[in-house]
Amino acid sequence: MLRQKNEAEKSRTILKEKVDNLNEPQTSQEVIDFASFLSGNLGSREIRQGCNQQTTEDIICFLKHFYNSSKPKNITTRALSILLYNDSKRLENLLFLCAPFFSRLQKALPSIHLEMPERSYPETTISGKLIFNFRNSGAPMINEAGIILNLPLESAELIESIKPINKKSGMKVLTIENKETFFALGGTQKFTSTARHLKSTDTGQSDIYENFMEYDCFLYTGGYPNRAAVRLIKILSASGFAFCHAGDLDPDGILILQNISSIAEKSVTPVKMDAAAFDKYRPWARSLDKSKLQQIKRIKEEIKAISEISGLLQRIEATGLGIEQEIIDYR
Repeated sequence: MLRQKNEAEKSRTILKEKVDNLNEPQTSQEVIDFASFLSGNLGSREIRQGCNQQTTEDIICFLKHFYNSSKPKNITTRALSILLYNDSKRLENLLFLCAPFFSRLQKALPSIHLEMPERSYPETTISGKLIFNFRNSGAPMINEAGIILNLPLESAELIESIKPINKKSGMKVLTIENKETFFALGGTQKFTSTARHLKSTDTGQSDIYENFMEYDCFLYTGGYPNRAAVRLIKILSASGFAFCHAGDLDPDGILILQNISSIAEKSVTPVKMDAAAFDKYRPWARSLDKSKLQQIKRIKEEIKAISEISGLLQRIEATGLGIEQEIIDYR
């Protein structure tokens, strides 16, 4: 403990000297502010976490690169690590070690905005006959065929609004928890012409398609929405879509609906997440362990008050069973 305290004091002293040397034209104020904060707040806790003198020097090296706009940004994390440290994994390790400290830093100095490099590429999938309007662009993207589109976060962040090609009131999006179900339902745009044909010929077979035609958009969440899905949920909400959700008939499935409602800041209508669906598919249900059942405590009262969810929770608590979305027929 004494050794860590001494090491922290030594590191702070060295950092204070570095702060004095950083006052040069090519060094940004953010780097100076960071080094100043580090020199005054580096303690035994950070030393125990591995944030030693060498670590802090390497982080300052990264920040000087990050805030120097004359240096290229289009570089992978590992290539940048080699450029800065001659070590392909050093930067990843540094950011992991210093994550708690960066969290403290951004609370203390909110003016410092750090977009840390990471080897994570969230993406989501959407379908529907939609018009995508982009920020700072006069040319929208029109998905006239209603095909399934895969959008990474980088593309999702450029979208300003989403509208159906055929403008109408009562726009609806169906968010879908699992991939297999999304591909079964999200591709149903191809069925709409068939449904209209069946309806016009009065064969009585169009009902199975009508269920899907009420939705203008289908969005895959992949369980709890990642950052790309979150971005599209917010855009769809701001664009005026009402939300429906189809997911697993278990506590986690309900919590995902709750999460979507929180992101959209709107109520979400459950689709086949009710007692009737549970009763129908109970023969194929799976047992839920204690930890999964305890997740019910995290469900908010306003979500429990939704009539479909209330009935579903009664079944789950009474039986200790849950039902996977993939076995449900939504037609």
